[in-house]
Amino acid sequence: MARRGEIIDGKYEVLREIGRGGMSIVYLAMDKRLNKQWAIKEFRKDKDDASKQVALKALLDEANLMKKFDHPTLPRIVDIIDQSQNVYVIMDYIEGESLNKVLDAYGAQPQEAVIEWAKQLSEVLDYLHTQSPPVIYRDMKPANIMLKPDGSVRLIDFGIAREWKEGKAGDTEAIGTRGYAAPEQFGGQGQTDARTDIYSFGVTLYHLVTGKNPAEPPYEIYPIRHWNPSLSSGLEWMIQKCTQLNPNDRYQSCAEITYVLENLDKFEVEYKKKLKSKIHYFMTAAIMTVVFTISSAGCFAGANSIKSNTYQTLIEQGDYAGYKQAIEQDEDNPEAYRKLADYIEEKRIYESEPEGGLPEDAMLSADIDKCLTSSRKTHLKEEYPEDYAYVCYKIGKRYWNEYEGANGDKYASISKSRPYFEGVLEAASNERADETAGLKEQKYTLSEMYYLISFFWSKKDEMARTDDGDFEVGDEIARNHIEGINDDGTLSNPYYSFWNTNQRLLDYMSGGDKEVDDVVKAETLEKLVYILQENSQYFYAKTKNKEERVTSEEMVEFVNQIKDIILNDLKTYDDPDDPNKIDNIKENLNRAIDKINADKNNTILIEGV
Repeated sequence: MARRGEIIDGKYEVLREIGRGGMSIVYLAMDKRLNKQWAIKEFRKDKDDASKQVALKALLDEANLMKKFDHPTLPRIVDIIDQSQNVYVIMDYIEGESLNKVLDAYGAQPQEAVIEWAKQLSEVLDYLHTQSPPVIYRDMKPANIMLKPDGSVRLIDFGIAREWKEGKAGDTEAIGTRGYAAPEQFGGQGQTDARTDIYSFGVTLYHLVTGKNPAEPPYEIYPIRHWNPSLSSGLEWMIQKCTQLNPNDRYQSCAEITYVLENLDKFEVEYKKKLKSKIHYFMTAAIMTVVFTISSAGCFAGANSIKSNTYQTLIEQGDYAGYKQAIEQDEDNPEAYRKLADYIEEKRIYESEPEGGLPEDAMLSADIDKCLTSSRKTHLKEEYPEDYAYVCYKIGKRYWNEYEGANGDKYASISKSRPYFEGVLEAASNERADETAGLKEQKYTLSEMYYLISFFWSKKDEMARTDDGDFEVGDEIARNHIEGINDDGTLSNPYYSFWNTNQRLLDYMSGGDKEVDDVVKAETLEKLVYILQENSQYFYAKTKNKEERVTSEEMVEFVNQIKDIILNDLKTYDDPDDPNKIDNIKENLNRAIDKINADKNNTILIEGV
């Protein structure tokens, strides 16, 4: 058993124990080289204990299987350390709570959130099922799904996952969690396959949206509206199809499920009734075409007038519900999108008050996504690029300035705002965009800097591991906006580019732009200080052998700029939601200064504030 402060393999410092099972212990550890936290699973060898030898093999099989994966909804295995007495598996540390704990504490979860989680889980199962050979997870349940502070989920524990074997008669052993496992997992009637995971996926959604544990009485998967009539009939239909006892009656792939989730409104009972009605009356409509054609001019004008009046009435409501309904009535008209964006920026909006353990911002995300579906985003971006940029900028700023994930993770806002600022840059590149509409002015400038910071923030761990060779940028938008990028889309000095972007943003905050109010300055300083605190050693050390480098003088100037804004521009700043904000920024800045001064390569001492 490792002790707190113990160094494993010369680089992983044990911070504390975070989990324990019958055969292993999991620790939170700090990588002393990368200054990054990892989870470490420790397994003690015992050659005289046959059961431990079997468990050890299972642990290594699981780790070696997971090493093959590269998907944002799956944790990474980054190292396996085999020592004389212990085996250590180094993996991503996933902050958050498992969904079974959320259910225990708060019961049934909001439908909108469950649908968003379902999309992520369906996509990751499709990823596993399309591997070569396919990987069957076999243990989907709330306890194996982690809810992160940013509202996203991660699928964990591949202890009983298996690769599908061509021509094999059946699984090696019948295994799975009662209540969630598909019937064929215990039937011995051939190999489990993708449809086995689809069954467990459906049962998991059932538990999440109803709060009813399938392993407890009445031991039956009722239609979800039996428990809550307000739930979606489309979601009910999808869950019922997933959980059919015969695998042939279920969906045959997770790609089908993803399509249903993306088009759930088309599977509602009301929609099906309308569709059936259209088919029933098709012949009558065809016969009457001539009559309708003769009188169409007057009717068409009247219908459009009614539609326009209703649309404007909804707009004039001046609230979230009105804007949402206006968008649903006429999704081609950009006015309601702009009004909604203004409303989102000004207020904390929710269709209903958040419940229990679901972070407020996860509810906000769900509400925005319901109005800005993928098809609507594409339409706005292509047909109304200026309006699309406006909407993205407003929502991006809302996230950047106010987003706070679960457990007080204020820096989740950096990644959460990224797709919206990326949207501004995409819209500005549209040849139909009018440069006089402000796309190339303040909205564009701030959006570019916010986007680049979020890009580098998401890649900082990869950059830290790049000791030799060039860093592959990958993202096309980033390649078009990063200065000093190579012709092949790589960066020779990514941390220096990261540093320059932070410096550009700080200069902008210091420039007295009328659009940059105290709220924006305070939120941005808080992020810049945190970035400095977390990455100062990389800004300096990762570039010290390069032609370009971050010097100690640049560090001093950066710190002094921050201190100047704190002491002059923000000396009277008062945030009712966080009265200690400025003091916290000062405290974190002093920590960053201590780290810089501790670097033996720095020769200039920086004073605190």
